[in-house]
This record gives sequence, C-alpha cells and structure tokens, in this order.
Amino acid sequence: MHLKAMEKVFIGNLSADTNEDSLRKLLDQHAISFNNIVMKRNFAFVTVHDKISVEEIVKKLNGLTLNGSVLQAEPSNGRRSRKSTKIQIKNLSPNIMKDQVEELVNAISRSPKKFEQALSDGLVYVTFNTPEEAEECVEQLNDYRFDDGSRITVEFFRSQRRSNRSNSNSNSGTARQDLPLRMVVASDYVGAIIGKQGQTIRKITSESRARVDIHRRESHVPDTLVTIKG
Repeated sequence: MHLKAMEKVFIGNLSADTNEDSLRKLLDQHAISFNNIVMKRNFAFVTVHDKISVEEIVKKLNGLTLNGSVLQAEPSNGRRSRKSTKIQIKNLSPNIMKDQVEELVNAISRSPKKFEQALSDGLVYVTFNTPEEAEECVEQLNDYRFDDGSRITVEFFRSQRRSNRSNSNSNSGTARQDLPLRMVVASDYVGAIIGKQGQTIRKITSESRARVDIHRRESHVPDTLVTIKG
C-alpha cells in the first residue's frame, strides 16, 4: 500500500504562553483539519494531508494574533530551502570563552551540533541538524547580553564565495580594492605577533590570507606601526 507523504506548515513567533492545547484550539476555531502538531520553544510544525490544507492554514493563521504575538505561518519546505543549518555568533568579548558559548547554545537546543571558533577573536560558528533549529537559536540569542555587559549578534552564516559574488555584483565588474588596516602596537607586544621563529605571524597570514607588515621602529618612538591588508 502506498502512503502519501504528509505536508508541514511552519508557525513561528509563538509567545511563551502558547502551548499545544492553545494552538489546537485556534486550529479548531478556524475549522482547520490537521494531523499532528510538533511544538518547539517559540515555533511549531503542523502536519497536514495535502498542499491545499497548507494553503488554508497559511491564509487563515499568518498575521493572526495569539496570546499577544502576531503569528508567522508559511509552508515548511519553502522555509527550509532558504535557510542554512549554520549560524555565526559575533561580537564576543575576549572575556567570553568558547565553553560559555556552547553552554548558551545547548540551553536552546540539545541536538548534536558542531562548534567552530574562527581565527579572529569574537566569532564562533555553530552547525545544526536542521534549518529550524538554527533559526530558533538565531531568534533566541540574537542581541543576547552576557554578565560582563557584552552583547552578541547571532545570524545565519553566509559563505565567503557567496559574499564575494555579492561584492562583485555591487561593484559592477570593477576590481575590488582592499583598504589596509593600520594600527599602532606597543613595541613590547610585537614579539607576540611574530611568535617563536615567526610561527604566529605565518599562521595568521596562512589562515586569513591577509598580509601583515611590521614596520621598522624609529629609535625615538616607543611604538611600532603594523599594517594588515587582504
């Protein structure tokens, strides 16, 4: 016997007061036929039998207010195709360790995930099993403030190739020019940038593809000029 695949509807922006019972009552009030409801922290998936039912739910529930929140309803498949399973957490202060970020994310989702820390400080990538889990983390943690007062930005990851293509289109075919970053560093810390036998600076240039120039210090100046380009 051939079983017909079910369709799903994503219902987002649920308030903290909304549970499965209240969502079921809302569907019943609008005479919407459905098979099952899967509740998450602030969104849900409603399983229906066909695409006609999907269109019916979207038409009736999208923009409707439930427990003080305006609902967002749309076909689940369409949403999944546009979203990534990878997010980036930015603006982490030097006081925040990777373990703290993992603990924060695990409080939102317990499913298996991959954490990657970027070479530059203040950036962590997290990969989830599904786009919905990634989106929940973005919605819950974006603009989160740690105890030290630092506030993070959480957003979907955009690949470097895609970003470069966007930059190329916006420049209308003109060559992209990287503006150099110049900073003044206390001469006592230059050795830390170079590292033992140049290991640190080679690692920076290799992984970031950037060029790091440490200018010769004048004898009467206590600081050293460092230029980063690329």
